[in-house]
Amino acid sequence: MNTNLKTNNASVWSLGEEFDSYFHLRGRFVQRLMKDGKKSVATKVFDESLEIFYQTIQQSNIEDLTKRAKTRKKSTVDWDYIQKMSKSELFMAAFLRSKPWFGTSSIRRGGKKVLVPEILSAKQQESIAIRWLVTNSRTFTGKSTCEGLANELMGCLTDQGKTMTQRAQIHQLAESNRASIGLS
Repeated sequence: MNTNLKTNNASVWSLGEEFDSYFHLRGRFVQRLMKDGKKSVATKVFDESLEIFYQTIQQSNIEDLTKRAKTRKKSTVDWDYIQKMSKSELFMAAFLRSKPWFGTSSIRRGGKKVLVPEILSAKQQESIAIRWLVTNSRTFTGKSTCEGLANELMGCLTDQGKTMTQRAQIHQLAESNRASIGLS
């Protein structure tokens, strides 16, 4: 960790390894958001989306957030704790919830293709989650990419949104093909 970094925020230093992984993920997001080699624009988009996401969390009532999260299933999020987090911690919390654990790979068995569930490595989980968040943030019509990414991150915390739907579909597909595990 770079000790020459000057900061007044004491919580940044308490993060330790998560702080390094935040900047690692931030760099990967910026690379994925970048179009036509405009890295400065992609960085501004990412930073602005984090600001929108943070402001949304801070301005929301805890009752509204729990109500929003309980529409799909039982909420496992402590919203009191969430509202006290910094921007980087909020991003990491939303990102960690969006990562898929399982995937499927296709193998040929007896002339047919069979889907076999597999546990994804940490790097694969990150890549898939980043791809889903960026592509889904661009699909919002009438909204900028900043607002779309902020909405997707909010959706990750409330178990809503396209990214969480894709994650649930992948997990369901892996669950339904569990019987093929012995074939590989």
